[in-house]
Amino acid sequence: MISEEVINPQPYMPLPKWSLNFFYGVCQDMAKAQKLAPEDLVLITNMAMTAGIINDTYQLIKDEGYYTTGSTGQKIKHPAYEILKSALQEFNKMADKMGMGPVNRLRMAINQKSIKKEDSKPKIDLD
Repeated sequence: MISEEVINPQPYMPLPKWSLNFFYGVCQDMAKAQKLAPEDLVLITNMAMTAGIINDTYQLIKDEGYYTTGSTGQKIKHPAYEILKSALQEFNKMADKMGMGPVNRLRMAINQKSIKKEDSKPKIDLD
Protein backbone atom coordinates (compact mmCIF):
# COMPACT_ATOMS: atom_id res chain seq x y z
CA MET A 1 0.00 0.00 0.00
CA ILE A 2 1.32 3.42 -0.98
CA SER A 3 1.30 5.99 1.81
CA GLU A 4 -0.56 9.30 1.55
CA GLU A 5 2.78 11.12 1.88
CA VAL A 6 3.90 9.61 -1.42
CA ILE A 7 0.57 10.13 -3.21
CA ASN A 8 0.30 13.77 -2.12
CA PRO A 9 3.84 14.84 -1.10
CA GLN A 10 4.22 18.05 0.87
CA PRO A 11 7.41 19.83 1.95
CA TYR A 12 8.00 19.84 5.69
CA MET A 13 8.49 23.63 5.71
CA PRO A 14 7.06 26.51 3.68
CA LEU A 15 9.02 27.07 0.49
CA PRO A 16 9.21 30.04 -1.88
CA LYS A 17 7.46 29.51 -5.23
CA TRP A 18 10.59 28.60 -7.22
CA SER A 19 11.70 26.08 -4.57
CA LEU A 20 8.17 24.67 -4.32
CA ASN A 21 8.11 24.05 -8.08
CA PHE A 22 11.46 22.29 -7.78
CA PHE A 23 10.13 20.16 -4.90
CA TYR A 24 7.05 19.02 -6.83
CA GLY A 25 9.09 18.41 -9.99
CA VAL A 26 11.55 16.11 -8.19
CA CYS A 27 8.73 14.32 -6.32
CA GLN A 28 6.82 13.81 -9.56
CA ASP A 29 9.87 12.41 -11.37
CA MET A 30 10.70 10.08 -8.49
CA ALA A 31 7.08 8.92 -8.20
CA LYS A 32 7.01 8.09 -11.92
CA ALA A 33 10.16 6.02 -11.44
CA GLN A 34 8.55 4.45 -8.34
CA LYS A 35 11.48 5.61 -6.23
CA LEU A 36 9.70 8.09 -3.92
CA ALA A 37 9.48 7.12 -0.25
CA PRO A 38 8.11 9.21 2.65
CA GLU A 39 11.56 9.42 4.24
CA ASP A 40 12.85 11.15 1.06
CA LEU A 41 10.61 14.18 1.54
CA VAL A 42 12.80 15.91 4.15
CA LEU A 43 15.87 15.64 1.93
CA ILE A 44 13.91 16.74 -1.16
CA THR A 45 12.60 19.75 0.81
CA ASN A 46 16.17 20.66 1.79
CA MET A 47 17.30 20.24 -1.82
CA ALA A 48 14.47 22.50 -2.99
CA MET A 49 15.39 25.18 -0.45
CA THR A 50 19.04 24.99 -1.49
CA ALA A 51 18.11 25.08 -5.18
CA GLY A 52 16.12 28.24 -4.46
CA ILE A 53 19.14 29.81 -2.76
CA ILE A 54 21.29 28.91 -5.78
CA ASN A 55 18.73 30.41 -8.15
CA ASP A 56 18.27 33.62 -6.14
CA THR A 57 22.01 34.10 -5.58
CA TYR A 58 22.78 33.56 -9.25
CA GLN A 59 20.11 36.12 -10.19
CA LEU A 60 21.57 38.62 -7.70
CA ILE A 61 25.05 38.24 -9.16
CA LYS A 62 23.67 38.46 -12.68
CA ASP A 63 21.69 41.62 -11.86
CA GLU A 64 24.36 43.41 -9.79
CA GLY A 65 27.38 42.28 -11.78
CA TYR A 66 30.04 39.66 -11.32
CA TYR A 67 32.42 42.13 -9.71
CA THR A 68 31.98 44.93 -7.21
CA THR A 69 34.20 47.56 -5.67
CA GLY A 70 35.96 46.70 -2.43
CA SER A 71 36.47 49.04 0.54
CA THR A 72 39.73 50.40 -0.88
CA GLY A 73 38.36 50.78 -4.41
CA GLN A 74 39.77 47.55 -5.81
CA LYS A 75 37.69 45.29 -8.06
CA ILE A 76 36.56 42.13 -6.21
CA LYS A 77 34.24 39.21 -6.88
CA HIS A 78 30.67 39.75 -5.75
CA PRO A 79 30.36 38.59 -2.09
CA ALA A 80 27.41 36.40 -3.06
CA TYR A 81 29.85 34.06 -4.84
CA GLU A 82 30.69 32.47 -1.47
CA ILE A 83 26.99 31.83 -0.77
CA LEU A 84 26.57 30.38 -4.27
CA LYS A 85 29.65 28.17 -3.88
CA SER A 86 28.50 26.86 -0.50
CA ALA A 87 24.93 26.22 -1.71
CA LEU A 88 26.19 24.35 -4.77
CA GLN A 89 28.38 22.13 -2.59
CA GLU A 90 25.47 21.36 -0.27
CA PHE A 91 23.13 20.67 -3.20
CA ASN A 92 25.65 18.27 -4.77
CA LYS A 93 26.00 16.37 -1.47
CA MET A 94 22.22 16.03 -1.17
CA ALA A 95 21.85 15.02 -4.82
CA ASP A 96 24.46 12.32 -4.26
CA LYS A 97 22.52 11.05 -1.23
CA MET A 98 19.42 10.83 -3.43
CA GLY A 99 21.31 8.84 -6.07
CA MET A 100 21.31 11.74 -8.53
CA GLY A 101 25.07 12.07 -8.86
CA PRO A 102 26.92 11.00 -12.01
CA VAL A 103 28.47 7.93 -10.37
CA ASN A 104 25.07 6.71 -9.18
CA ARG A 105 23.48 7.29 -12.60
CA LEU A 106 26.34 5.41 -14.27
CA ARG A 107 25.96 2.56 -11.79
CA MET A 108 22.21 2.40 -12.50
CA ALA A 109 22.83 2.40 -16.27
CA ILE A 110 25.30 -0.49 -15.94
CA ASN A 111 22.82 -2.43 -13.78
CA GLN A 112 20.04 -1.81 -16.31
CA LYS A 113 22.26 -3.06 -19.17
CA SER A 114 23.18 -6.22 -17.27
CA ILE A 115 19.50 -6.87 -16.48
CA LYS A 116 18.57 -6.43 -20.15
CA LYS A 117 21.41 -8.75 -21.24
CA GLU A 118 20.25 -11.43 -18.81
CA ASP A 119 16.65 -11.09 -20.03
CA SER A 120 17.72 -11.39 -23.68
CA LYS A 121 19.66 -14.63 -23.19
CA PRO A 122 17.73 -17.62 -24.47
CA LYS A 123 16.50 -19.92 -21.75
CA ILE A 124 17.46 -23.52 -22.38
CA ASP A 125 15.72 -26.23 -20.49
CA LEU A 126 17.94 -29.30 -20.25
CA ASP A 127 15.33 -31.54 -18.64
